[in-house]
Amino acid sequence: MRILRTELLRSSLLWVTLPVAAAWIWLTFSRSNMWLGSWPAASTNVTAPAAYAAIVLGALVGLDAARRRLGQPTAALRMSRRGWMGPAAQLAAGVLLALVPMVIAMAAVTIWNARTAPPGHLWVSYVLFAAAVLVTALCASHLIGYAAPSVAIAALAGAATGFIATAYAEVPLYGPPHLEVSPARLVLACVLAVVALFAAVLVPARAAASTRAPGGTRWRATSAGAAAALAAAVIAVPMFSSSVQVPRPAPAVASCTEGSPAVCVWPEHAAYLPDLEPLASRVAETADGLLPLPDRFVEQGVAEPPAVVSTFDWIAPGAGLWHVTEGMVNVVLNTASVQRACLPTTDAGWEHRRALTGQLQYWMTAKAYGDQRPNAYHGQFDDFSQAQDALTLDEESQRAWAANIIAQMDDIPCAAEEPVS
Repeated sequence: MRILRTELLRSSLLWVTLPVAAAWIWLTFSRSNMWLGSWPAASTNVTAPAAYAAIVLGALVGLDAARRRLGQPTAALRMSRRGWMGPAAQLAAGVLLALVPMVIAMAAVTIWNARTAPPGHLWVSYVLFAAAVLVTALCASHLIGYAAPSVAIAALAGAATGFIATAYAEVPLYGPPHLEVSPARLVLACVLAVVALFAAVLVPARAAASTRAPGGTRWRATSAGAAAALAAAVIAVPMFSSSVQVPRPAPAVASCTEGSPAVCVWPEHAAYLPDLEPLASRVAETADGLLPLPDRFVEQGVAEPPAVVSTFDWIAPGAGLWHVTEGMVNVVLNTASVQRACLPTTDAGWEHRRALTGQLQYWMTAKAYGDQRPNAYHGQFDDFSQAQDALTLDEESQRAWAANIIAQMDDIPCAAEEPVS
């Protein structure tokens, strides 16, 4: 414990732990509208800054390793005679200090999210995956530091290594409840982190013991080779394995409203139902007399096709409710399309239907949402000028415009869709 305490006090990371934690919290809370009220979304958002933190932390881990090797050769030789204890203490100090910012941010998010989210906690799988990726990145930076010819190069190479290792590891940035971390990818990430820890401890010690000269070519070449192997493994894992996120089984009991049409979401998103119920009512009012309504609006993964025609796959307060409204409108449009069961017979017909559907979709979404598409919402950048102009008309004229759009869609030459056998 004494050697670990000494390394903790000596580490360059000690001076940046609190600033990095503050930046981590700022990055997470600057996107609080994306996760507030949802534990899976909070889990991915609180771990996402690991990719940025790895740049700073990797630079300092590499710098400390190079400084120890270049500035204290006598101590390094003594370290090599004691085997793995010296490298282990130095690396443990770096890893512990590097994980502190994430732990502090997790505590802040947990306290804040518990006010509005359903009973629960951060998803351990997301936290473990991000921690394993960060540890692997720091181990590679540690090895690069031992291989670098100077402290400056060690810091630059350590930063680059930290960025590459986290960027290629595909740390999830998006946490809807219908997805979870793949058990296979989580195990691979943890195994790779353990291998990286052993390599970062044993490779410098073995190289020092064999060369008796910490600045020697073999010492540096061995450390560089180990770092390259780790980097190659990090890059190769996503190429030859499953996606990080995989679908979850549908919940046994969904959280639903009692109105008509009902809104059903994952239990993890039950806190959003007070916002979604009035949206569903306004969508129903907008479609009334124009298009048939489904019995319910269902979040993705709550029910599997053919139980539902279409669905929304993401919920967030503020601008995110535009996406939910758009998804509900799509359910209405798809329900009408299924009942029509008539497909355009030409490419021009398909394009005409797509354009008309887009205008009608925008008009219905804006009516139900209560405003034009918010600037903070990204996506759907087609020309919706017709729908936007229609929204400036009186209510009767708007509904006449919508009825005319639907009539134009019905007039497109089509052929009855053959039933699927």
